[in-house]
Amino acid sequence: LIQMKKKILYIILFLILFLFISFIIYSEYSEKNFIYILINNTEIWEKNTKTWKKVNKNKIKKYESEKVNLFIDSQYRGMAYYTYGIEDNINLYDEKFNKITPTDNLVIIKSNNKYSNGNVVETNDLKTDENIISVLEKYSLPTSQNLDINKYKVDINNDGESDYLYGISNFFKENENCDKYFSIIFSVINEQIEIIESKIVDSNKQLEANVKYLKSIIDVDKDGDYELIILNTAYSQPNTYCMKKYNTKNATFENLIDCED
Repeated sequence: LIQMKKKILYIILFLILFLFISFIIYSEYSEKNFIYILINNTEIWEKNTKTWKKVNKNKIKKYESEKVNLFIDSQYRGMAYYTYGIEDNINLYDEKFNKITPTDNLVIIKSNNKYSNGNVVETNDLKTDENIISVLEKYSLPTSQNLDINKYKVDINNDGESDYLYGISNFFKENENCDKYFSIIFSVINEQIEIIESKIVDSNKQLEANVKYLKSIIDVDKDGDYELIILNTAYSQPNTYCMKKYNTKNATFENLIDCED
């Protein structure tokens, strides 16, 4: 009987030790594979294992004064530091602690991945080109009007050829006799146009619509597939952001963080 009790005790102790070691290993693995994204001091996203979710600032505040990866306008700007100031406004510094002035297209990534400048180029060629005209015609929208245009050149499917991502909108532009307001994000891959996001409303619904703008294109988790960070804005409403991923295996855009509509 005593021998049996000892065996049971040893088994229990072994199980406790096994669980304890497993917890430590998982915690270290989890910590090494986490990714946090801070976007314009507005939203924070966390990826731990394979799932993305929105989290609060407490998750990333513990990394104040630690090195983070800085992207501005989709371009990698190197390592930087950040702190939270008055009313949780963010302060940015380069590696020599020179202050950096934040822009409206700022992405901070805290992870153990190593980043470098990718092949994303925001073009200065913002005229209404054939791809834009094709999309406007698809929705029976006027092809001669003032537009906000974002156009990015990027090899998004990693085939060695340049592709294009566009964001076009007339929501905040002056156009006479405008009966439709729209915001459309689309890609041109292998000369094929694909609509990623679209919002088209009658002119009397302009103030009620959520408008989406393509803000950044970054391979966030360094898996070879690009993520698209999209601004979702509306009159008298706080800005929110969402994220899509281009899956090169399936040749599809997938939702990672949903936009509120």
